Amino acid sequence: MLFFRRVMRKLGNKILWFPQLMTLGKPADTEELAGRLSTMSTVSKGDVFAVLSDLPDVMADILSNGRAVHIDGLGSFYLACTSRGNGVETKEEVNESQIKGLKVVFLPERYRGGDRKMKRPLVRQDMEFIEWTGKKE
Repeated sequence: MLFFRRVMRKLGNKILWFPQLMTLGKPADTEELAGRLSTMSTVSKGDVFAVLSDLPDVMADILSNGRAVHIDGLGSFYLACTSRGNGVETKEEVNESQIKGLKVVFLPERYRGGDRKMKRPLVRQDMEFIEWTGKKE
């Protein structure tokens, strides 16, 4: 189940209300993921933990060589840059000094099913939404 709260936003001259999803509790960490994955396979929790722990280094290496990383059922990761200033007037003026920083972009997996509808493995279709009242029900 997912919890939401009501939030107010000013859009132009109007004040409107929207639902906003809330994240509750502490995030699932590598230890929890390893435990849950090991119960679904023949691999031990320690082995899963070791692989998950090495994943960021392997991904960073691949990304730093200009490649994207795609994990089936999860999605794709790639690097994008942020730029200084408002751009330049000509193509020839573009250079690396305009690059302010790098960020990792994540695109969740999606595909078209047999019914021609888009499927997203990370988003379950049977979710229940409950308004947050300040305590877990």
